[in-house]
Amino acid sequence: EKVVDTSSVLIVQKGRSGDKTVMRVELPDGFIPGSHALKLVAVGDILGEAVAGISSLIQLPSGCGEQNMHKIAINVYSANYITSLYDELPENLDYSIRHNLNIGLQQQLAYRKGSSSYSYGYSVFKGGESSHWLTAFVHKIVGLFPEEVFVPCDTALNSDRDFLLRNIRYASSSQDTTSVSRDGWAPYQYNYHRNRDLYWHSYFLISMLESNGVNRCGDAVTSSSYNSDRLGKVCNATLDMASRSDDCCYHHMVAFSIQLCIDLGLLVL
Repeated sequence: EKVVDTSSVLIVQKGRSGDKTVMRVELPDGFIPGSHALKLVAVGDILGEAVAGISSLIQLPSGCGEQNMHKIAINVYSANYITSLYDELPENLDYSIRHNLNIGLQQQLAYRKGSSSYSYGYSVFKGGESSHWLTAFVHKIVGLFPEEVFVPCDTALNSDRDFLLRNIRYASSSQDTTSVSRDGWAPYQYNYHRNRDLYWHSYFLISMLESNGVNRCGDAVTSSSYNSDRLGKVCNATLDMASRSDDCCYHHMVAFSIQLCIDLGLLVL
């Protein structure tokens, strides 16, 4: 039986040389002399291994409205992941990500419909119909942009949020519960699934609430009692649909949206 044991140590010299660190290796009982091996790896930069894997994923955004946003999202999640571990990005990676996000966002705005003060969402192809799902995707990701990257709040993100909120439909005599309407393109796996309404409501809530505490564009969406009330009704409707669903596909997305509702006080179980 092969036994593998690993350990690590961080050496901070603070300008001094000649520091020594002793690492003890415990060999398993009954090992056969001559069968053991020791491999020592020294990394001069604690970011080295993390950056080596992630940097290969970071690309300049391009393509249609959906493809462009996917590449923007990879840049955003890569930057936020590394800074959550090490508080900063390596200089070369920081430049690449900021450059990619600035270029990618300008390209994405070419798919935006409406004016600087009034949004009709984003289309997958220039001149095509507006897609509520893609608009939610844009709002979700841009709201998570690193602080160093400019976000066009007044001319895009705020009015995009208003566009999404306008699609909340209250319960009425012909409708039993609050819902969120959806038009236009959606990912295939969501568009034709029998629980597509549940998945859309969940994704809508994540788009609205995940970046709520970031406040890249002023007041959080829940700072308005009017918006909080509307979103609270969507939270309840989503929980009701989830309780009646026997399908486990994308349950992580549904669970995350419900947890956001609870964390922000929009849903009390």
